Amino acid sequence: MDQASSRAGNVGDVEDIFATPRPNRVLADLESLRSTSTRSSRQSASSASRTSSPRKQMRTAERVSKGFTHEKFSQNMDKLSPSLLGLLDRLEAIDSGVGLFPIAAKEELADLRIPKHAYASADGQAPFLPRFPDPRFVKRIVKRAAECETEREGECSWNMDVHAPLLSWVCRPDDVAGLIDYRCCTSATVHPEYQPRGFPSKMVDFCMVIRPPRGSVEYDTINTITDSMPGRCINHSDWGNFTQNPIAVSFETKRSEEDTDKSILQMGTWHSCQWRSISKLARGRPERELGGFLSGVIVLGHEWSFVASVPGPAEQSILYSRQRMGTTETEIGVCKVLAALQALHDWTATEYWPAFRARILGLP
Repeated sequence: MDQASSRAGNVGDVEDIFATPRPNRVLADLESLRSTSTRSSRQSASSASRTSSPRKQMRTAERVSKGFTHEKFSQNMDKLSPSLLGLLDRLEAIDSGVGLFPIAAKEELADLRIPKHAYASADGQAPFLPRFPDPRFVKRIVKRAAECETEREGECSWNMDVHAPLLSWVCRPDDVAGLIDYRCCTSATVHPEYQPRGFPSKMVDFCMVIRPPRGSVEYDTINTITDSMPGRCINHSDWGNFTQNPIAVSFETKRSEEDTDKSILQMGTWHSCQWRSISKLARGRPERELGGFLSGVIVLGHEWSFVASVPGPAEQSILYSRQRMGTTETEIGVCKVLAALQALHDWTATEYWPAFRARILGLP
């Protein structure tokens, strides 16, 4: 080809980009689009087939070593430890709404829609919430939760504006954290040592943790023990201060009840990994010495529920669900959530931490 022909061809190529397409070119372009669309559809289908649904993943978890099974509290009451039964009894009583507040709080809570039976009688009945919330706080939670639902806001909005303030009210009275605190940990992953092979590193959203004071015998003992642990962690995750602060209660949150299967899968996987970490810490001693169960909370939109895991056969664990804890749809429902969280805080301080301290840390 001579230079003139070459130049003519180049000019024609440029002009064709902006020219009105001729029929044969339109047909060629359509065929190209069809081909691209077909390849894209095949790739999408292939990708979808590789991504198992939560139900399929749960069926897999039931069949593999280091997985978990899902059962109901109501069908296994005779198998539960006295400690777990006691906590369930307390949470069930809170859910009934009877005796949440001291009778003296009636006037201060007058702006809230609180039924009469929510106030403890004067005959010595101990209220579930001796420290009661500011009515403005309760109303703010109900309002913000309603906005998150009706305006279809993301999970992060629920976590920041609804869930975190409730946890803070319980764990940080007067904005001061004590031995039992909480952490937002949406990016925490399971350490590879404890993660089941072939399973994703399932994450939770919050954890209630135990924070021994720096320089205390518990703090120093944890440092010594974790020198020989995977990732030098006291937990099954090396996220932030999870390396140092034992996890007591885990929280998995979702925007709606449509995500029930996902929440069960994530909590069950997370707890099964935690049991493997505890087993390694216990150096072969039975995990049941820790009181027999791990506590969890699943939040689906407005609805809060308690779940618990126990060790099962063949390195599996069993996740039991669920006991209602309250709802952020109503003012009395928010108060139930606060009372239930207070119950879990108390259980951590009076039962879980003493057992962990004695049987894992080996302290008198």
